[in-house]
Amino acid sequence: MGFAGIQQNELICIKVPIVYDWIVSQSRLPSQIFRGTAGLERLNFTCEGIAGQFQEDQLSVECILTNAEGNPIDPLMEGSISCTESPRGRENVEAVLPDGQIANLQKVRLTNRGYFVIRLENTNGDICVSSPQRFTLCEEFLLCAPSGTTLKCEIIDFDCNSCFNCVLDEEGNPSFQEAVIDLTICKSIQLESLVTIEVDASVCRQRQQIETECPSKDIPSSCFPIFPVGE
Repeated sequence: MGFAGIQQNELICIKVPIVYDWIVSQSRLPSQIFRGTAGLERLNFTCEGIAGQFQEDQLSVECILTNAEGNPIDPLMEGSISCTESPRGRENVEAVLPDGQIANLQKVRLTNRGYFVIRLENTNGDICVSSPQRFTLCEEFLLCAPSGTTLKCEIIDFDCNSCFNCVLDEEGNPSFQEAVIDLTICKSIQLESLVTIEVDASVCRQRQQIETECPSKDIPSSCFPIFPVGE
């Protein structure tokens, strides 16, 4: 029995993406700070069951990536954090490589955008969730990105750390001071272009299906010859 049928080798042309440049970048956004009454108004918490005030050590704080509606999403899912190239276009620059050579590169400007919420939970399991908060990160990279190449940007890691600060007021009640959010994004950036190449190749056909048979079922032996056998 043979597998794939092979035709005679021949020169064929195929289209494949060629990678002109590839980097992995880790970026930390400036801290998102929500301070005082204005900060609380921006966060616009919606609470389920929390009534009254709690000490800071009675609350757990979590930062969650969401869509524009505030629904939690997987940071690594395509489109969870947008990564787009600036419409200003690319700028040609000369750069000195580590070995001292001069290279003609391009300045590429990228923008990352997304949303997050702050989630508070007290020791009783009651929860407060903020309204979705938008974040934006603008960056510039020196890349080999000549005309005709396409930017491929993939989020490969995301981290969101949060802290919540309260102090006691004159009456001894906890008073909100600020919430601080730190966001870190790791992304893979490639510049690609489709090219046609010639290769010495063989064209395969489908192989034959492998036929199988079901195994026979074992019949347990009876303790007593209740039914006659072979008659």
